[in-house]
Amino acid sequence: MKNLKTLGVLALAATALTAVLGVGSASAFTKFTASKVGATIEESTIENFVITMTGAKTECSNITYTGVTQALESTSQMLTPKYEGCTAFGLPSTVTNEGCTFNLTIGTPTGNTVHLEPVPPATTCTIKIVSKSIFGECLVEIPGPQTIGGFTYANGPAGSNDIVISINATGISDHVTKSSGVCPLTVGTHTNGTWTGKSTYKISGGSTQVS
Repeated sequence: MKNLKTLGVLALAATALTAVLGVGSASAFTKFTASKVGATIEESTIENFVITMTGAKTECSNITYTGVTQALESTSQMLTPKYEGCTAFGLPSTVTNEGCTFNLTIGTPTGNTVHLEPVPPATTCTIKIVSKSIFGECLVEIPGPQTIGGFTYANGPAGSNDIVISINATGISDHVTKSSGVCPLTVGTHTNGTWTGKSTYKISGGSTQVS
């Protein structure tokens, strides 16, 4: 999945997950379907991916997700994110994924969620946000594992054979390990992070839908 737009969520997630581009209610969907197994997942951004922590925003214009379809029908899908084109807290920034994967789930007893998980055999991982200039520095870590709600899945416009993923997630846990100068965050653990964003994901040489 490529170019997920608005990290103000890992979205995850989200990324507002309220897409109504397809047929029927997104809340009624219970599975991901794919025309073939092992197909490369592609993504294009509709809205930037934005994560907000205590009122301070990080925004990424380009998020590339790597992954392949795991089954013809499934309630989950694994994707690994890479972030580019990011700004944070009014400072230049880099957002790096250190060993995390997103496990998207649909129609489970706990609803649509994304599980920010370490890649085995690791038991922990982090999404790290570093913002630095001559005016100050912020260092934020979003740890995994944690489960994030607020994702909505819907089919794209008729004939598109893809899925629209919308993110409107709250309650993201993060840890600020460094704050100096003009950095607006306080050192310590916060649980009020939010993610918003929207993207289209499709598969190479085939079709993918929710049903």
